[in-house]
Amino acid sequence: MKFSYTGGTTLRFVWALLLVGTTSAMLTTLALGMTGQHYPGLNLPDTPEGQIVQLLLLIGLWALLGTPFRTSHEVRTSDLVLRQGILFRAVLPFSEIEEAHLGTRRPIGLGVRWYPGILFVVTWPSNLVEIRLKRRHVFRLLGIIPLPPVQTIAVNVDDPIAFLGTVQGGLGRD
Repeated sequence: MKFSYTGGTTLRFVWALLLVGTTSAMLTTLALGMTGQHYPGLNLPDTPEGQIVQLLLLIGLWALLGTPFRTSHEVRTSDLVLRQGILFRAVLPFSEIEEAHLGTRRPIGLGVRWYPGILFVVTWPSNLVEIRLKRRHVFRLLGIIPLPPVQTIAVNVDDPIAFLGTVQGGLGRD
């Protein structure tokens, strides 16, 4: 069963504005640089290499800023898969999960946030569920960058009660 956090219309609208605004600003500077125009104080990419770098940055920004739209967590028969776009993916077997409960702590900021003992994988600091593991785990950003080990991971979902029920049902089968 899949769970995600959409955060309602306002949150989706804010993320979309951020994505569109950043994209239009970068495409404008790219277009101005490609036409060879120069403005004092504005660093426009005027070489093909600079334009390629700016285009790659734009693609990377799309991947990172679009992450909240591709956040989904899946409760399967033997494990729990936590995802946040390209930033984060973790597979937690039910045998490794000690308990799950509604979140009481809130992160400062959004995305993947590490604090001593807890890792937040959130697109907004509400509707949090904390998953306590039996032992400390090392998780990775982008699948390659290791984070310090934690024993608790917090995620947010649209319906935390249904998510908790499904996870606890999986823990009961284990």
